[in-house]
Amino acid sequence: MTPTEILETTPNRLDRLRISAAQLSFYTEINGSQINRWLNRKDHLTFKNCMLIDTTLRTLEALALAANPLPIDFRDIQKVRMLAKKYENGNLEIHIKDHITDFLISGGVAALSGAANG
Repeated sequence: MTPTEILETTPNRLDRLRISAAQLSFYTEINGSQINRWLNRKDHLTFKNCMLIDTTLRTLEALALAANPLPIDFRDIQKVRMLAKKYENGNLEIHIKDHITDFLISGGVAALSGAANG
C-alpha cells in the first residue's frame, strides 16, 4: 500500500477493529496528536510511520480474523501487543472448537497472509 492508500483506508480499518486513533498511537508509539492531524489531513507522516501504521493494522486484523467469531478486546494494549508479537513470529495458534457441532476453527501464521487454516 502507498501512504495515500494507508491514509484513505485507516479510518475504516480502525472502525472495523473498534479501536481509536489514541489506541493506534499506543500500538505504534506514534504521537496521538500527530496521528489525528494526519487522519484529518492537516499533517503528513513519514513513510516509515505510514508503513508502521499499516503493519500494525494488518497484524491486528490478522489476530481478529484468527479469533473470529470471538471478539478481541484491543483496549488491553499490553496483552494484545504480546499476542501480536507471538503471532507475527509464528509462535501462536488460535483454535476454537464448537463441541456441539464438532466444528474446529483454527487460525495461525497463515492467517497473516489472509488464508485461513482449518
